[in-house]
Amino acid sequence: MCGIFFTFQYNTISPKLKKRYNESVDMLLHRGPEEQGTTSLLPHVFCGHRRLSIIGLTDSQQPMLSYDKRYLLTYNGEIYNFHTLREKLKYKWQFRTRGDTEVLLAGLICEGMDFIPKLEGMWAFALWDQQEKKLLLSRDRLGQKPLYYTLSDQKKSIVCCSELPPLLHALNKKQSVDNASLADFMRYGYCLPGFTFYKNINELRAGYNLIWQENKETITKSYWKIRPSFGEFNSSKETAKEQLETLFSESVKKRMIADVDVGAFLSGGIDSSLITSYANTFHPGTIKTFTIGFKQKSYDETAFALKVAQHIGTEHYVEQINEFKVSTLCELIFYHAGQPFGDASLLPTAKVSQLASQHVKVVLSGDGGDEFFSGYQHYQAMALLRWYSRLPQSLRRGLASLISAIPESSKNHSASLLKKAQLFIRAMDRMKFEQPYVASLMFDPLEMESLLPDIHQRSHSSKIFAAEYEVKDIARMMFMDATVYLPQDILCKVDRASMAHSIEARAPFLDHKLVEFAFSLPISWHRNCCSGKVMLKKTFSNRLPAVIWRRRKQGFAVPLGSWFKGELGNDLRKMNEEIDSPVKKEYVEDMLAKHISKKQDNGMKLWRIYVYYKWLNYQLSGD
Repeated sequence: MCGIFFTFQYNTISPKLKKRYNESVDMLLHRGPEEQGTTSLLPHVFCGHRRLSIIGLTDSQQPMLSYDKRYLLTYNGEIYNFHTLREKLKYKWQFRTRGDTEVLLAGLICEGMDFIPKLEGMWAFALWDQQEKKLLLSRDRLGQKPLYYTLSDQKKSIVCCSELPPLLHALNKKQSVDNASLADFMRYGYCLPGFTFYKNINELRAGYNLIWQENKETITKSYWKIRPSFGEFNSSKETAKEQLETLFSESVKKRMIADVDVGAFLSGGIDSSLITSYANTFHPGTIKTFTIGFKQKSYDETAFALKVAQHIGTEHYVEQINEFKVSTLCELIFYHAGQPFGDASLLPTAKVSQLASQHVKVVLSGDGGDEFFSGYQHYQAMALLRWYSRLPQSLRRGLASLISAIPESSKNHSASLLKKAQLFIRAMDRMKFEQPYVASLMFDPLEMESLLPDIHQRSHSSKIFAAEYEVKDIARMMFMDATVYLPQDILCKVDRASMAHSIEARAPFLDHKLVEFAFSLPISWHRNCCSGKVMLKKTFSNRLPAVIWRRRKQGFAVPLGSWFKGELGNDLRKMNEEIDSPVKKEYVEDMLAKHISKKQDNGMKLWRIYVYYKWLNYQLSGD
């Protein structure tokens, strides 16, 4: 895995500016600690690359120039089918290297943008055509690899980069905050696809290409989209099981291709356990697995992970998070994410990445299993809503009042029936505001008005989601989670956390053929009245111990409730008093007081505000 940087400047790139761009490339060191390359096609072009060598360890240096020096490529990712593509290109191109970088360069030169849909893998790249003065940017189908860009000088200049902090450094001026993205962050925990916290900096969306050319209109166009074609599969369930097993097996096998050791994150849940099982099939007895635990038992999954590791026969490593370190959060937000990020599981993901980096350079991860095989708890809540809404209104009100009156536990919901009931009642209240569904809300519209009174109505959601597919209920939730939550939260988290420790994370559930297949099956094949992932269970039941299939879904949760009753709460209160922002201080103080007194578990809501305050304080300090 790598970090990339590219800029075309309408005005001449001065020595001072070139030095700053080199510094931006240096800031990508964690994404590629082994090699650095820069190419300047002065006076207007500078291109940089940091490399983590996974395939073709001794060649494939970047940026890579074509033979005639017309084309320049800087690329981050892995193309898993590059051997097949190379065979088809060898009659058109004389290859000098063994890796996938030159295959990508050759294919783009020989076949143009038509080559991109042939790629299987994850990528973000910039291809510069020196003759036409034209830049092509591309990002993989599901958004595993990041790419940000900004236009300036009346759109006559462009800068793009793998991460926001080096891009901000290259611009060397304070950027205005996008208040619509601030409001979206409080609602959802992340910026929506295509946007960032900064008004003039954009994210290239997953599955999109961008063409920029001097003095021409910038074009962004989708080359692939998730299509919710539930029920279009026209064969038997037995045939579907056979196809699923083949697709999944092939996906894991492709992601084992590397010239270095490959390990796996192992939570003891269904997704990571299945991946580890198949990885061990292809490389018996050599797989290393990695797990993070917590002192608080309701959040700890290490016992399940150990059971799976012993069942499969992996070399298993475990570490425990005993305390929250503010410095760890600040490093991840300030120097890697570059903007507020609301998912607290970023912390254990970084910790398990740090553990894995001591043993391997590549890890397999279970991301995507919940979105494409209907594993999330809010899908179950939607199913229960149909039953619950049939109850008399008086009975619903009575149940809600009774459950809400009981002091909230700080346990994980997987270990507390009361917690599940309280979360369900909240979800029922919230779901009426989630139509049409974009993503799960943390703050409903009334709470948003209390939290951000001046900007609570702002959002980017209406700009990016046309009513292109008529899908409802659980089908829409799965579709939107795959389109929004997966790239903006899960994949962003895994990329920044793993790259912070210079390891590459690969996700077999994100193979686009597997995704298309999963979304062609009837919803009823994915879930029954009580649980999801039914198709996975029916297909792979013999691969894992029965206890893994029976266990409650837990998720990679963090004990925020407990943390905010201690020093974290004191830190938040202090920042709330000192920092001026669009956030209403009295509302935050009220939430914190209710949390500490155990009237409400506001841990996740308080975390959003805490992260925002930390980021804002950093911005105001000018560091």
